[in-house]
Amino acid sequence: KKSKKDDKQEKIDKKAIHKLTEESLRERYVLAPCCQPIPGDEVVGFVEKDGNISIHTRHCPVVMKLKSSRGNNIISAEWATHKAMSFMAHIELDGVDEVGVINQLTHIISDELEVNIQMLHIETKDGIFKGYLTLFVHDVEDLNHLIDRLRIVKPIRNVTRIEKGDMKF
Repeated sequence: KKSKKDDKQEKIDKKAIHKLTEESLRERYVLAPCCQPIPGDEVVGFVEKDGNISIHTRHCPVVMKLKSSRGNNIISAEWATHKAMSFMAHIELDGVDEVGVINQLTHIISDELEVNIQMLHIETKDGIFKGYLTLFVHDVEDLNHLIDRLRIVKPIRNVTRIEKGDMKF
C-alpha cells in the first residue's frame, strides 16, 4: 500500500522545469534558509524526503554538496513573476562616517524606494562605518536598483549583496 508521502513524491516530474509562483511557494516549495533565494536568482530545487522541494540558489554550497551525494533529487526550477510577495535579502555596506549618513540611508530605503527594513546594524571605527541590513524586496531587480541607488550616496564607498552567514557582528 502506498502512503501519502509516496503519492506526493510520484507527482514530481524531475525532468520538467518547475515554475515558482506565489501559490506554489505556499503549497510545496520552501525557500532554503542557507542561501535565501529571491526572484531573479538562478535556482534549483531539491526533492526532500517528505516530498517538499527546497529551493536553493544555483551556487549555494549546500546544494553543491547535495548534487554530489543525492544528485538524482535535484530538479530544474525558475521564477515566475513575483511582485506580490517580499523576500529577505542581506546587504553589507561601508563608507566614511559623516553626520546624517544613516538618515540618508534610511530615507532612500524606506521613503524613496518603499522597502521595509527588518534589521539594520551599523558600527563605526576610526571614521569608517560598516553596516549590515536585512531588507524585504520583491526580486533581484528591486535589490539591484536599491544597491545602485545607495552607491550614489557620497559617504558610502561599497554596497554588496551578501549571504546571511556572511554578516560579521
